[in-house]
Amino acid sequence: MRWVHFYGEELRDYLVRLGFHQSAVWSIRQREAWEAAHLELLEEAETHQLLRPVRLSMLTYALFSAFVQQAVPVSGVKSAGTDRRILDLLPDMQREACAPFMLEDWASRAGVSRHYFCKLFRQAMGFSPMDFVTRCRLQAAKQWLLEHPTLPVGRIAESAGYPSASYFNKRFSAHEGVTPTEYRRLFGKA
Repeated sequence: MRWVHFYGEELRDYLVRLGFHQSAVWSIRQREAWEAAHLELLEEAETHQLLRPVRLSMLTYALFSAFVQQAVPVSGVKSAGTDRRILDLLPDMQREACAPFMLEDWASRAGVSRHYFCKLFRQAMGFSPMDFVTRCRLQAAKQWLLEHPTLPVGRIAESAGYPSASYFNKRFSAHEGVTPTEYRRLFGKA
């Protein structure tokens, strides 16, 4: 499983026109080419620390093109253990990730108990609901760190759903390998 998040107003509009807004989880028909493009993009970003924007742009376009050509919504793929109720909630969970996470509320939306919701979620996604929310929160925080370079990290932490800046720093560092401040310095506009 790979986590990919596309940004941009024009890109969002384009994806909606193509019908990609109808599902948050996709399967790739010919996975090898897409995975190779993804790995090449990641290697470029890690090796050259985003210092070659033209190459990054080209590789991102190649990855995106492969996705558009090969993506099939998981909703059209019925697999054992995947519960449609969970997949239907993913866009809402992502949109509401920065609000306080109430497991009971999400289980109720799915029409199941808390325990069964966690079990179904893990079967569908391969990790817990809280792991998903954490990934969504950190993705939002990464975007805000770069889009708002003068906004204090504590304010970003709070906006991302972390009332404690120190806990946010701990979670961010565990997932990204750098602190939020280091992330901003490494990947922000020079």
